[in-house]
Amino acid sequence: MRSLIPVLGAVQWVAGIAFSLILVRRSRRYPPLGAVPRFFARVAFWLFMLGALLLVLAATPAAHLNERLGPLGLPPVDVTTVTRAYVISWGLLAVAGAWTFVLGVSNRRRTAAAELKRRTDRALSHREGPWGPF
Repeated sequence: MRSLIPVLGAVQWVAGIAFSLILVRRSRRYPPLGAVPRFFARVAFWLFMLGALLLVLAATPAAHLNERLGPLGLPPVDVTTVTRAYVISWGLLAVAGAWTFVLGVSNRRRTAAAELKRRTDRALSHREGPWGPF
């Protein structure tokens, strides 16, 4: 089980970084209202980076070097610290994703209503013709 922790951490790291960058990019489509989900996605990105750093310190030869340094080294990294960083990051990504989804749905409704009005006005203008409505 101890050898699976770095692998699972790496998978979470890759997926989390990808999702956070996707959400940052998507929330840019909604400039004034997308600031909060963009902030959440950026915080999640940095928490994933922190989790990756802690994972590297715990699972690579750097951990053995850290043990040799004794009191001058970093404190030992606990698995629960990395897990908490990832759980908080996934929570922030869930909130940012839901918020961006709601912004996208409301934007699509507005554009669909405007398109329906444009097509209706165009169809009515073609019915009238040059001689009037009949």
